[in-house]
Amino acid sequence: MTDSEKLDLILSKLDIVDSLNADMQEMKADMKDVKADISDLKNRVTTMENDIDILKVTVTKMEKDIDILNTKVTKMESDIDILKIKVTKMEDDINELKARTGKIEDDITILKIKFDKMEEEVGLIKTRIANSELHLENSISKNIQLLAENHINLIDKLNKAVPAADKSLAYEVKVNFLLDDVEKLKKKVEKLTEQSA
Repeated sequence: MTDSEKLDLILSKLDIVDSLNADMQEMKADMKDVKADISDLKNRVTTMENDIDILKVTVTKMEKDIDILNTKVTKMESDIDILKIKVTKMEDDINELKARTGKIEDDITILKIKFDKMEEEVGLIKTRIANSELHLENSISKNIQLLAENHINLIDKLNKAVPAADKSLAYEVKVNFLLDDVEKLKKKVEKLTEQSA
């Protein structure tokens, strides 16, 4: 190979070396950009790691809160079960009270019927008592009056037979009889005034 060829070869190689140097410079610049990007990525990764640590703490706190909530929900479920049992017992008690109320209503109906019957019987008794009072006034009172009058006659005959006997006993019987009549009349007047009021 000749010197010029060698020189051309060296020049061509130098051109290649220059081209490579330029490429190297360009690569160095690109590397600086890559390093800057990597540094930026490292900062972002560090920030993300910090965020992840914060998230881990938050998630741990949330897990604890969820555990507390689960405990509270479990307690609430057991409380609800207890309430269901109590409500069921109350419903049973209410049904029992309804049954008792029904029985009481039946008893009250029976008592009303008996009371109505008793009112009828009391009415009959009142009628019988009124009839008895009339009978007493009409028959027995007259008989007593007759006895008292006859007693006075007997006393008169006794006084004639025995002058020491007095008519005061006969008059006392007659006065007592008249007092009874006055008392009866007072009661009748009171009843009439009560009925008219």
